[in-house]
Amino acid sequence: VASTDFYVLQGHQKSTAEIEEHAVACCIPQNSGSEGGEASRYWLEDVESGLPLRWNLFAGVLFDLFHGNISKEDMYQRLPWKLHVHFTPFPENQMLLRCDQGLQTVRRYYLSSLKQALYLQHESSKVAMQMTKQSHDDLWDAVVRSDYGSFWEVTRACDIHVDSVGNSSASSSEKVGTSLKGLQPHLIPVRLYWNKNPVISRPCNVKRDDSGERSETDENSSSLFTLGELLKEWLPRIDFESSNNVVWKIQGVQVPLEFAMVDLWRSLCHPDLFLYIIVLD
Repeated sequence: VASTDFYVLQGHQKSTAEIEEHAVACCIPQNSGSEGGEASRYWLEDVESGLPLRWNLFAGVLFDLFHGNISKEDMYQRLPWKLHVHFTPFPENQMLLRCDQGLQTVRRYYLSSLKQALYLQHESSKVAMQMTKQSHDDLWDAVVRSDYGSFWEVTRACDIHVDSVGNSSASSSEKVGTSLKGLQPHLIPVRLYWNKNPVISRPCNVKRDDSGERSETDENSSSLFTLGELLKEWLPRIDFESSNNVVWKIQGVQVPLEFAMVDLWRSLCHPDLFLYIIVLD
């Protein structure tokens, strides 16, 4: 795109980078630098760092990875997020995943990620295998349109009830895709990105020393596994409580370490049901 041309797009934090690329490309005339139109694959680059965006990550996760370690004052200067749209050959040397079929490739990646999250949560493929092709189509359509209402309708129809995970007082009809033992899931799927290291993708216990045996007694908030405990367990070499050089972000917010992981997951998980944590030091 010529340096004199710029477009302002309101992207969604939980949308993937490729969905935003598609929206950007729809705004740009076909003769504005693209040779061959759609056949010539476009890709996005962060203006500040000069690095290409990984289309398979959610937009909010990408922004935190690129700009999560700056002050609040500097953050305002980075918004709106400045991106370059390239119609040049794909940057093969950056070891990015190819997205040859556009949104169809992203759809497959999204559903694969969702199934991974369900497997980690239920320790079984049962819930994912019970989902129909129609539910896959409806979920993806809701993600593309950022339609929360439709998205949660489909998940409930598939026995995926985010609000009741870790809540022992939920009725049996509200239980989340019960596991093979007929018990409520005691795990939540988490992905942690630490600087440029490979992603850590693991389940996290709802409660401390959770054995998986759920009781119907009142939930004791003091027994819930916290963000601080997870970070200490997964990244033991980093002092999160006293170091001024480490930043952690969930949906753009540095959440207090004493917050319960299950509460964070209920409120801030992404459409693939993973809770994404960004750590920069």
